[in-house]
Amino acid sequence: MSELVPSETITIVKVPFTKQHLLAFTKEERALVVLLGNAANQLTVFWKLVYFSTNEDANQVDRSHQVVQGGQTQILVRQTIGIAYEAYELIRTRYLATPVGKEFQVRLSLEGKDALENLKKYFGAKNLIYTIRNHFAFHHPETVDVESDFQSAIADNNLDEEWNWYLTTQNINTFYFLSDLVISQGMARAAGFQEITEGHRRVMQDLNQVFSWIGTFVQAYFYAAFGKYNYDLPAVVDARVKGTLSNQVIIPYYIVEPPGGA
Repeated sequence: MSELVPSETITIVKVPFTKQHLLAFTKEERALVVLLGNAANQLTVFWKLVYFSTNEDANQVDRSHQVVQGGQTQILVRQTIGIAYEAYELIRTRYLATPVGKEFQVRLSLEGKDALENLKKYFGAKNLIYTIRNHFAFHHPETVDVESDFQSAIADNNLDEEWNWYLTTQNINTFYFLSDLVISQGMARAAGFQEITEGHRRVMQDLNQVFSWIGTFVQAYFYAAFGKYNYDLPAVVDARVKGTLSNQVIIPYYIVEPPGGA
């Protein structure tokens, strides 16, 4: 087995567009190029943050730090779920339900068609992304639900030592963990799981799959859209950069100002 190197080279390929090519689209086609790209960008960035947040910081072994780090991960997961759902809503309302979608369905690659069908099947049935988004991502649950989730959490004797705040002299380093404890209990309940860890595992599994399907569909639409106007999307190698191993990226919770300030 070869020795693991700290990084590897990533080739960045630039795809240049001309004003004429972009202006050739109808406004609906052009809006989808902009909006789907924006949705994919947001989802990629937040999915990376979720992934990085699960990496353990070898320099931090205190129980309080581990607990707060876990809470930070849960917050990022909830926001990423909201972004994933909104990305599908964009596809559903601005592609599937429009003449553009009907026209481009035959132009999509096989991979793009499969990804789109998988998205439709997933969101067409009861699913974790929709449930959690509607109660916890970009939303605050109703008081009756908060109380129910609180009662469930407080009845769990395994959580007796977890009803804590973790305070510092700076707001940016403060974490009100007991709030996250109740919300995490609510997420597990809404997802249909009695156990928070199992609920989190299933949510991550679904989120990863939806992320993959959305990315595949977005690329397929782009190639189909530019293909309609016989634009071959020329690829030019623009740079080669050193990538960082994903399991070596840590998102800290506790931060301090550098000497002399930021």
